[in-house]
Amino acid sequence: MAVPLFTRTWGESGRRILLLHGLTWNTDAWWRLAPDLAERGWEVTAVDLRGHGRTPGGGDYRLESSTADVLETVGEGWDAVLGHSLGGALAVIAQTSRPGFARRIVLEDPALLMAAVGTEEAVRWLTEPYDRPMTIEATAEANPSWDPEDVRLKVEALRACSREVVEATVRDNPDWNLIAETAALTIPTAMIGGDPEHGG
Repeated sequence: MAVPLFTRTWGESGRRILLLHGLTWNTDAWWRLAPDLAERGWEVTAVDLRGHGRTPGGGDYRLESSTADVLETVGEGWDAVLGHSLGGALAVIAQTSRPGFARRIVLEDPALLMAAVGTEEAVRWLTEPYDRPMTIEATAEANPSWDPEDVRLKVEALRACSREVVEATVRDNPDWNLIAETAALTIPTAMIGGDPEHGG
């Protein structure tokens, strides 16, 4: 059963863009980008994915279930969709299952392949932030190039998304590999990869 997602909007008219955040983030992550897009004439919508931010958890954390949440909550016909990390994976699945989902997609450090890493290694890597003090000081030290507001929001986002949600997101998707689906997309698609030294 689909989980209704908490939704935020910026702007009141114009081309419609949907923003899908990454694992352990939420709509607050778009604090700079969303208002900037709205000022440039976009009607911006962002959601908190299941188990993140102000959206409750679900019975499972399969990618298909989270995608169903997105489709049920915000529908299709988007002029553009930007998906970061986990959000990028969901954008690919949504477009593959519903060709009318978006007219163009931007994938920012998309989480397209986890199976090759191995479940336990992926769990260790993704839950590492929960192994250090969940404070502004510790998060800033681990991410020295981040804006102070991103640091603050990350701490809040981690507190709102439990370690169990992160683990379940990996364990419920042991065959996580969307390379073929991404390569088969027929709409304009841009992929952005961040510098690994800065968290990409």
